[in-house]
Amino acid sequence: MEKKYQVFISSTYTDLIEERQKAVEAILSAGHIPAGMELFHAGDETQKELISEWIEDSDIYVLILGGRYGSLDSDGIGYTHWEYEKAKELGKPIFSLILTEDYLNKKVEDKKLKATDLSYKDDKLVAFRDEVMFKIVSNIDNINQIEAEVIKSINRIVKKRENDLEGWIKGSSLNELEALREENKELYSELRSRQSEVIDLHKEAKDVRDDFIGTLSFKYVKEQLSQTFLDINDVEDTIQYLEKKAEEDEQSGWGSSNSSKVEITKLKKLKSENKSALEKLMEIKDTLNMEGLYVRNRPSIILFNKYYLSKWIELSLIEPKQGDTERYERYIWNDNGKKFINMINMENLNK
Repeated sequence: MEKKYQVFISSTYTDLIEERQKAVEAILSAGHIPAGMELFHAGDETQKELISEWIEDSDIYVLILGGRYGSLDSDGIGYTHWEYEKAKELGKPIFSLILTEDYLNKKVEDKKLKATDLSYKDDKLVAFRDEVMFKIVSNIDNINQIEAEVIKSINRIVKKRENDLEGWIKGSSLNELEALREENKELYSELRSRQSEVIDLHKEAKDVRDDFIGTLSFKYVKEQLSQTFLDINDVEDTIQYLEKKAEEDEQSGWGSSNSSKVEITKLKKLKSENKSALEKLMEIKDTLNMEGLYVRNRPSIILFNKYYLSKWIELSLIEPKQGDTERYERYIWNDNGKKFINMINMENLNK
């Protein structure tokens, strides 16, 4: 069902009228609904409650940050800064357009902005800009960039968080939805009255249920994982290499490193366990579900990745954590992996 999303535009006002207008045009062009301070009295303390409600009712928040911090509220924080913090507090998807210093200086040259209205290096503005820069932002060097960046950012947020965004739908669609709800109620009542028949049908249909993990059948994925093991020769070669290196280090007077000993112990454990990719996946399923599986450049991890991780990726069960800023790559379950584990658990319960 097609939805229109409400996008709240936040910025100082008199110095950024042209940029706000570009953002409004972009939002309308994308088929969504702009909202912002044009609806309020700028810098009015009494309007905070109303503005807060508008931000809460909006689906997406966009900040345009220029060369002014703006007027302050009674707590000494700029109104634009306050709106930004409110959007964060409410958990709204945020994207920010940062006007570069060159862009703002060009506005002064073109007499679209007074030099006295520009305070790019004001302490409060610098601190606010630094805070915003920790998130994903678009640096704007030309006013024509605004439309493209706004549309691109809205599309990215909608694609990523469509299920979280309420949006607006047409009244006719609501009537359609209500009709479907009534139909569902009738079907539910009928199913309840024929419960025993439904159970029998379910038993008959169990062999044709949805048992696909993405484009692959559950049976195929399980077989592939069950038949994938470490190459023991590869493990032994790595152990011999590390033991020889440790011995050479001892003879040279440097002494063998603790890390080499730890790696040798881990490799020997992998060799003695000799688990399949399915067994190993079940062993670390909680790690993938919580903090994620870190990939580091160590011999035991390299072999683990070569024989286990690569197979899980090949079968589309895990994926890199998006937006991760950690030093090492981290893998987590994707929807296919979660479904596969649930089906394994159900299978084990039915045994």
